[in-house]
Amino acid sequence: VRCHAPRRGPRRRHRTMAAAGHAEEEPEAAADPPRRKGGVQFDASHCLYDVVTAEAEARGWKVVRGEAKAGACNVHWVDESGLPDMFRKVEPWMRINHFPGMHNALARKSRLARNMARMKRLFPTEYGFLPDTWVLPDDMGELERQFDESGQSKSIFIAKPDAGTQGRGI
Repeated sequence: VRCHAPRRGPRRRHRTMAAAGHAEEEPEAAADPPRRKGGVQFDASHCLYDVVTAEAEARGWKVVRGEAKAGACNVHWVDESGLPDMFRKVEPWMRINHFPGMHNALARKSRLARNMARMKRLFPTEYGFLPDTWVLPDDMGELERQFDESGQSKSIFIAKPDAGTQGRGI
């Protein structure tokens, strides 16, 4: 009897011969992380915020700031573009602060608004807490209907600029 501890990450398959002579597929173990003395290594080569690296250091993690040494890190923090390149390099034992597709679906206000509006249409009761949201210029006609002929409205609106303004201009 062979016992295996569960492993994370993709499994490759190779063929073995069973006792009865039939071929069967058996999972091959995913690559293990390189063994390190000193614990977690934190890749900050694409980190833009000092508070993130300060927290990693406070946890006792070794902060690596150069791309040349980043390949062996356990944790990667990416605040810049180029995520698709990073995802191609991630091993099963590594962790990164993004999910594939997150930037296109959730991290931009306009895309998040569209996805949340879609959920509100599909599940109006569960998503009834969401305020009406218009992404301009695409939804300009719908927004204009919120105003009377003189340009007045009884509602209050919050305008949030898109494209990395981080709250400036609200």
